[in-house]
Amino acid sequence: MAEWCRVGVNNQPDEVCKFIVARFDETTHALWYYGSWDDLKKAREVAEEFYNGIVVERID
Repeated sequence: MAEWCRVGVNNQPDEVCKFIVARFDETTHALWYYGSWDDLKKAREVAEEFYNGIVVERID
C-alpha cells in the first residue's frame, strides 16, 4: 500500500520530470534536488548510487 505525503525538495528547478531524485541531509533533514527522470526504474537506479538518495514522485 502506498503512503503519500507532501515534501519540499530544495534547489529544484521549475521544470522537472515525474520522478525526482533527491539526497537526504541527515543533519538538517532536508531534501536536495539531484535530478529527475520520467522512468521510475532509471530514477531508482540513480538514487541507489547514493547512500542517502531517495525517489520522490511529482503529483500534479
